[in-house]
Amino acid sequence: MYPATITDNSNCILCAGCLKTCNEYRSETITNRPNPEIRYIGFANDLFQLKPLKIAEMVFVLVVSGFVISEIWSEWKITNSYLSYLSGLVIKLLSIENELVAGLIKGTVLFGIIPMVIWAIPWLISKLTKTSIKIKDYLLNYGIAFIPIIAAAHLDKAILKTTSRIPYFNHLLDDITGLTTAQRIIDKEIIIQQTPFWINIGISILMTVIIGVGIFLSAKVIVLQNKKQGLKKSVKSAYLIPVLYGSIFLIMILIWRWNN
Repeated sequence: MYPATITDNSNCILCAGCLKTCNEYRSETITNRPNPEIRYIGFANDLFQLKPLKIAEMVFVLVVSGFVISEIWSEWKITNSYLSYLSGLVIKLLSIENELVAGLIKGTVLFGIIPMVIWAIPWLISKLTKTSIKIKDYLLNYGIAFIPIIAAAHLDKAILKTTSRIPYFNHLLDDITGLTTAQRIIDKEIIIQQTPFWINIGISILMTVIIGVGIFLSAKVIVLQNKKQGLKKSVKSAYLIPVLYGSIFLIMILIWRWNN
């Protein structure tokens, strides 16, 4: 961040660098610099401001959109096998045995090729319908619609990781470091019980709702973005973003959590 070009505090990371340049910290608005105070702007309202992504931000969001697919799909062995199929096929065809090269191919496929294909589909369809928006404008403006689904999927992953530790909580106070407990589990002196059924149901409901909210917010972003672009430049095919990308998580969760 270059302070001389900052016009607002939307990208503030609370580094307190502004304090170093001021003789006295002031909580009230100061006209000659952004005010670093925390302000409540309402749920997701910053998203609805439709501030275009910078190129670096867009690339970051694209990579993360692939990363969260890997996060969620790796939780279920069936989807995990699908996840590694394409990269495994490339590695096999090229007869690659070096682990570093194989890892680079897997990362390129998961975090580059797969998200690029997903991002490209709505734009390619828009070209078939003769929409006049340029690829750069599409990526920077409509790329925002991926963010709420990414956040929802990442939150679901956090819920899965946190709740998977519940069966271990009974042993927490007996062994704060966990070293003795771990050894007793290995020696089968302690049998870790399965997470109660009602908790699993609650987790499934919560995950489904969170992804549903992410898809809804993504669709709302596209509605607002199309209004902003106007009739001639609106990208109706952008509604495929919540449909295609959201379905990657929603369908997987529904099948995995509710039919097993």
